[in-house]
Amino acid sequence: MGRRKPVWALLAAASVATASLVTVAVSPAGATSSTCGTGAVAPANGNQIGEFPAIQSSQSDLHWACSFFHGVADEVSAAFTMHDYQNAVWHNGAARNVAVGAAAANATTLVGAAGAFKATDVFHTVGAANATNTVSYMPRAFITAVNGTGTTATIYPKVTTAMPAGNVKVDNSTGRSIGSGKTNPNVISWTATTITSTVAGLWSAADTGKSVTATGIPDYKTVTYVNPTTLTINGGGATPCTPSMVAPQVDCSITIGSSTMTSTTRQVMDAKTTAPNAVSSVAAKFVATDVGLPIVGANIPVGAVIATITGGGTGVTVLPATVTTNAVGHQAVIGAPSITAPLNGVAVADSATIIDLNPALVGGSNACSLNKPEGIDIQATWNNPGSFQTAATPGVAFAFALTPPATAKTIGQLMFRTSATEFGAYVVETPAAGDAAKAVAHYDVVFPSVPTGIGACPAAAGTPNITSSFHIVGVAQSQAILPTGTGKPSSAALRVLLPNGGVAASTSAQVKSDNATAPKNWTFTNTCTMAAAPASNFQCGY
Repeated sequence: MGRRKPVWALLAAASVATASLVTVAVSPAGATSSTCGTGAVAPANGNQIGEFPAIQSSQSDLHWACSFFHGVADEVSAAFTMHDYQNAVWHNGAARNVAVGAAAANATTLVGAAGAFKATDVFHTVGAANATNTVSYMPRAFITAVNGTGTTATIYPKVTTAMPAGNVKVDNSTGRSIGSGKTNPNVISWTATTITSTVAGLWSAADTGKSVTATGIPDYKTVTYVNPTTLTINGGGATPCTPSMVAPQVDCSITIGSSTMTSTTRQVMDAKTTAPNAVSSVAAKFVATDVGLPIVGANIPVGAVIATITGGGTGVTVLPATVTTNAVGHQAVIGAPSITAPLNGVAVADSATIIDLNPALVGGSNACSLNKPEGIDIQATWNNPGSFQTAATPGVAFAFALTPPATAKTIGQLMFRTSATEFGAYVVETPAAGDAAKAVAHYDVVFPSVPTGIGACPAAAGTPNITSSFHIVGVAQSQAILPTGTGKPSSAALRVLLPNGGVAASTSAQVKSDNATAPKNWTFTNTCTMAAAPASNFQCGY
């Protein structure tokens, strides 16, 4: 796309805003003054929840911090959940891997085995990268046609660099960029109301109503199909653009449908199979964009893909139709990580804590009798569904929470690790009706078991409080180095904010202990109103 519009370009008319830094804690009834929990902790700095940059359609970090009383009335909970702001979307999109032969530079087709490509792949983005995401062979490429046997997919634009035989990733999205000018042919131009192309077949009637973004096209515009070379811009108002590949260069690239949400690669633990070809899962919440994605799990044949959605989203049929019946819920992974997903093992978060470490766990720490806290910082790495760590790392004495939540739609694992201990947290996509703590659709970061019990000196009179801060980045390094135009537009981010629809709106986030027993049953909530127009400030920062 021509202009570098905000990363989550114009997710249509979602009148949601962001969250902010507010130092008001919500504690159980009758609680004394407290930073975050129920004990008498001096609120010197207050609790913190924030996201920054707080700009609509942008990559955005997430941060929260709090102090907890660790005396006789110990508030420290080993299990808690961050209920994220409802305007945040974690990495969106999924893909399937397709084995193809080598392609020469300037090739316009990809060739695989019979049935490798589907008629439904037309207009889906396709890409290939090396293991470190430093090479993209087909920037902005999407499929324009598939032959009758499914062996050949015609792509636009052509392969830029000779590509060895291997896998390409076909996204489950028709969001795509069409380059025009500078490094691509002079294909697209527009007037105030009409977009035209010199190449037919780059769009279809199915694009009607989808978002369109580009330099000179106002925000929140959609398109209407006219014919194979013409679209109209809903409401007009665009600044005319004619591409030029000579000085001064003019880029008339456009992006269609980047705001369309699709299903994301995920792992569930409640999959059940019924012969001959049915798989059910309440947690998976199957949708139309799952069709064609791989599904992997016990009792499901290798190479199975989703054929149809059943039961209103609680089940699917798969091909080939040879599942083995198993009525006991078990693990399944839906979809493969897309080319813009974070790579496994990249650092995406950290936890910084002031804690009186127990020398029985961490040799060399101060004796607990001194009541003298230490400061520690633990980084966390990302694992995609299908690659979750499920066993302790050799040599690590204590491992916690290496199994994802049993009934959740889990899209990622955060692994925190030191030489002595490691624990997992899980990113869960939660529907509006699926969370008693927050009755709107959002994402949770679930910490089933944090090793505070063995990590800290025993709670006693005079024991220092435990103060913790968590920070999650908006974009992983492996995503940041992807060449422009790789994969589904605007999806090379770990966490992004939705647009606010041009109006001010409020949203909130909550950190809640998952321990129901006082005084460990604390909750704190922060809210913020994002301004209607983007503002360069810390309105929701930290």
